[in-house]
Amino acid sequence: MKRLSKPKSISIIGYVMALYDNNPSTPVLITIEEEMWFPIYSTVDKLEASMKLIGATNYTIKQITNGSDFLESIGDAVMICADPYIYCGNTRFTLVKLNSKGE
Repeated sequence: MKRLSKPKSISIIGYVMALYDNNPSTPVLITIEEEMWFPIYSTVDKLEASMKLIGATNYTIKQITNGSDFLESIGDAVMICADPYIYCGNTRFTLVKLNSKGE
C-alpha cells in the first residue's frame, strides 16, 4: 500500500454513509489497494457520486448522529475514510482518526 498521510481528527457528526437495502446493518464498503475501507461522506452529493462510480445500487443513506454509536457498530474491522474520490487514477481521501466519542 502506498504511504498514507497521518490520520486527521475530524468530527463525523453529520457525515453520511451508505447501507445496503437488503441488509440495513451492512455498510457499502470500498476496496482501496486490496484493503477494505468504510467510506463516509460530508455531503449526500459526494456519497451519490461515489456510489455511482463503484456501481452500487439499492442502498440507503444514513446520517451519523452519534459518533460513539457509530464506532461501536463498526468495531475495528475496517479503516474509515472520509470523502474518497478518484484523481488521476488514484483514490484520494482523508484517513479518519477518531477519539472514543467519534468526534
